Amino acid sequence: MANKMLLIAFDPGKTGGYATMDTSLATPLIEWGAMPLVGKDFDGRTIRTLMEDCDKVFIEKVTSFACMGQFSAFQFGTGWGILQGIAVGLGLSYELVTPKQWQVMTTGRQKGAEGKNQSRAMAMQLFPECAKECKLKSNDGIAEAILIAEYARRNLV
Repeated sequence: MANKMLLIAFDPGKTGGYATMDTSLATPLIEWGAMPLVGKDFDGRTIRTLMEDCDKVFIEKVTSFACMGQFSAFQFGTGWGILQGIAVGLGLSYELVTPKQWQVMTTGRQKGAEGKNQSRAMAMQLFPECAKECKLKSNDGIAEAILIAEYARRNLV
């Protein structure tokens, strides 16, 4: 059995998600869900609670898109910064994972809607227990967080 490591991965947008894995378990996916929000704002307290028992944090390294307005780009970056700040505040090491890194290992390199659909399908194939959430198009962020966690698990073991 592998050494136990509790890791958490985030797709950092407001429509993103998180996934927690225990690398010592045969079925490593232990928790997943939508990005915690209070109203329209990131819920830092809940995010802190999700992270506090973990050994390492993995955050998708995202950038703004040319079609985003300034406000949208700022909001997009806010979540990314909150996740990093909480990890540092808890004394946890974190790793930024580019979409290319985790997609090549888990789904191939699709972009846009096709890539999101492929992420949902792959998350359900690898972890059938998440099918209820991942079958919904609106939950592609949860599926992608699960795949980022799986990428991290495969690279740690």
